[in-house]
Amino acid sequence: MTARHNDRLGAIEFPAMAADEPFATCSGATATAARTLWQILETTAKAFPLASAIDDGQSVLSYRDLLSEARQAGYRLASRGIGAGDRIGIRMTTGSVERYRSILAVLSVGAAYVPVDLADPDDHAQLVWSAAAVRAIIGDDGELTWRTGRHRRSPARRPVPDDEAWIIFASGTTSTPKGLAVTHGNAAAFVDAEAGLFLRDDPLAPGDRVLAGLPVAFDTSGAEMWLAWRHGACLVPARREVVRTGADLLGWLGQRRVTAHAAAATPAAAITEPLSPADSAPAARPASSPAPGDPARAGTAAYVACGALRLLAFLALVFAAAAVICGGFRWVCGSVGRPDLYLRSLTAGTGTFALLCGLPIAAKWPLAGRWTRACAPWRRTSG
Repeated sequence: MTARHNDRLGAIEFPAMAADEPFATCSGATATAARTLWQILETTAKAFPLASAIDDGQSVLSYRDLLSEARQAGYRLASRGIGAGDRIGIRMTTGSVERYRSILAVLSVGAAYVPVDLADPDDHAQLVWSAAAVRAIIGDDGELTWRTGRHRRSPARRPVPDDEAWIIFASGTTSTPKGLAVTHGNAAAFVDAEAGLFLRDDPLAPGDRVLAGLPVAFDTSGAEMWLAWRHGACLVPARREVVRTGADLLGWLGQRRVTAHAAAATPAAAITEPLSPADSAPAARPASSPAPGDPARAGTAAYVACGALRLLAFLALVFAAAAVICGGFRWVCGSVGRPDLYLRSLTAGTGTFALLCGLPIAAKWPLAGRWTRACAPWRRTSG
């Protein structure tokens, strides 16, 4: 979803979705002519050459400069034999102009980029590179590392709609990561459709600033980039540590004058603080009516008491497990005859094995449970 904010980030418009309907109903429109993401950028640069295209807090590039620098970086890739049909890995520090310039350089020669977050484990990155048949990897400072085909020369050319634009892989937390290749034509059609669906009454324009807070290895990151660049707005990339710390994010958004972001409806609606620099501090709420889901922090005494209760629960769990194991040992020792000894040993051994396997899982809850007010029920919300 696309959210725009006026005075407050909570003033969000979702014109394609009715709150009282189970599904979003969007009116159809004539499909736009097939084009590429590179053509979208060229069109915007021609219409708004001097508008800010990206601002990472260290440097600001206009659309004319961004297009020129991406082309120059693309020429350097082409001089090293990278071109159409190649797949190039991107693994760079978050929140930098260099990362987005490298992505555009890859697209400019007809190649596809395969992003992996810098924070991901190296074995995950290598698994992605191998599965996608990545030829080379671009790291920080534009450093190019070859994986295969170093001496092969692919023809560098402008991308066409059927060329792959990017390949995004799932995290692979539950199985082997699976990748999805998206062509220029499909990606550009999505960007054009998004422009017609969201913020129709007040579309983005030069002067707007769009948050880029998602890892480029996440598929929705493409919506962030091209939401801005399709309309001539400025992309404002955020570093991972800023996005992960919600307490710092609101102030950062105000300082960087962010006016829009692309997100699912739930997290978009959850941000309800002012964005203007003067109001970058969290808005005060009456103590008598705390916001839902934002309870007051428990005091030190409550945390100590909560920790002590959890420690006691853990010790009780351990002693109970030890008592069960000792009781099982005594029960086995009381067997009569070899058959009875065998059956009792098998039963006790199986039970002990299951207990030892389940103990770490059971112990997690009293030790690593969430530190919430629920563990201190004697505390009450003021008012």
